[in-house]
Amino acid sequence: MQLTLPTTCTSALWQPQQVCDAGSHNDTNNAKACAFCAPGRASPGANLDSECPVCEAGTATNATGSSACSECNAGSFSLAASQECSLCPPGKSSGGRASECVDCEAGKSAPASGSPVCDDCPGDEYSSPGATSCDQCNKFFYYSPDVGSCVRCPEGTDCPTDGGSTLEDLALENGYWRISADSTDILDAYIDFVKRRMKVQTGAHWSLEHWWEEMPFD
Repeated sequence: MQLTLPTTCTSALWQPQQVCDAGSHNDTNNAKACAFCAPGRASPGANLDSECPVCEAGTATNATGSSACSECNAGSFSLAASQECSLCPPGKSSGGRASECVDCEAGKSAPASGSPVCDDCPGDEYSSPGATSCDQCNKFFYYSPDVGSCVRCPEGTDCPTDGGSTLEDLALENGYWRISADSTDILDAYIDFVKRRMKVQTGAHWSLEHWWEEMPFD
């Protein structure tokens, strides 16, 4: 039996894909042509891909035809398919090739954008997580706006918590008082009572029982 071959094709001829160089991919509109990788994408070597892979998080490229994505420097970050790395905002930091920036730990701060590390608070100063400055104090100290730094809590007060004390909320120990919330003059109630009674005009008589009844204690 003799086979007769058709002289014309009844369907489209198959065309081989073009092997594309690094930094490019197959042009979907022309199988015999290559197109450059778009920004945010890169192709490391010869390929038959229909498009270039996106840059991984922590890397970026803003160029056309990239063969590789550049790693983000410490103090910056990027999401996948990024064209540029973004600086960490104040209060955060990052190492190299980071996909996100992390808050500074308590007791540290980052006042500027693009911090690779957070700085330890100096001396007796303290900060909450994610702080841009150290405007709080370690335990046994409170922040004084007038002085602009941390001051040791005066006798008669209790400052047991890191970052938890300001002048206005100083906790008074039993037997102590002050005239107002913004006063640094912490008074011993017993001594103050005696001093005030000693100022009584000459001739006034106060019995021990009378004194004790007026003592400002429970």
